[in-house]
Amino acid sequence: MASQLSHAGDTHGWHWDDYAYAFVWIMKTPPKTGGGSLEYVPHTHWNRKNPNVPQVLRDHAIHSRHPDEGSAYLLRSDTSLHRVAPLLQDASRLIINFVFADKKDLTKEVSHETMERMFPEACKPEQKD
Repeated sequence: MASQLSHAGDTHGWHWDDYAYAFVWIMKTPPKTGGGSLEYVPHTHWNRKNPNVPQVLRDHAIHSRHPDEGSAYLLRSDTSLHRVAPLLQDASRLIINFVFADKKDLTKEVSHETMERMFPEACKPEQKD
């Protein structure tokens, strides 16, 4: 899935992913001073009924990275609360995100609520003419 942020204030807010891993390839990114950094809290649990993100953020250290354009990273995205920090200026942050299941994901029912919230247009059912 490709994703682009381009206006000051654009963000992918705090969330856990539906599958175990995210491999993110950074095509374009503003300088660190322009925002758009990856912020994450590893080793956290997504309580889908009561995620209580503010409490998780109070109880754990937030890590931050600003990968360079052309680089990529692998994130354990189902057990790391994470977000793309808001852009601080109009600038382009363009990524391609690949998601991967682990063995556990293949043996349980997985909802796609994160994908549906973050990429509603891509997740719409196709309409037949």
